[in-house]
Amino acid sequence: MYELAVIYQVGNKSAPEKVVELIKQAKGQIKRETTWEERDLAYPIKKQTRGVYTFYELEIDGSAINQMESAFNITDGVLRHLITKIDYKTQAKAEAVAKRQADRQNNNAETEAAKDGAEAPQPAKA
Repeated sequence: MYELAVIYQVGNKSAPEKVVELIKQAKGQIKRETTWEERDLAYPIKKQTRGVYTFYELEIDGSAINQMESAFNITDGVLRHLITKIDYKTQAKAEAVAKRQADRQNNNAETEAAKDGAEAPQPAKA
């Protein structure tokens, strides 16, 4: 499994279609696709100051990566791209940390709610 990050030129509707087509030509499958909204770039790329970020999780043969990278370099509308192999150990650790943080937040919220309930005055018995 690989992750492909692409920064597209704003307003270029055909570039994402070309990238998906290149992935399919390389006999790859897109498992997940996440597109962020238009964002400012840290520095101008090809005279562009804004870009659209899209992340793909791919299942593809490693031998096709070089061919795809060469094609991305000459694809109009692709400002930058990066292909990395997914490290499952690091991904699992990150998910575990996120789960622990969510659990702590839930426990803190429950503790605060219990405190609020204990501090509330009890109605007088008749």
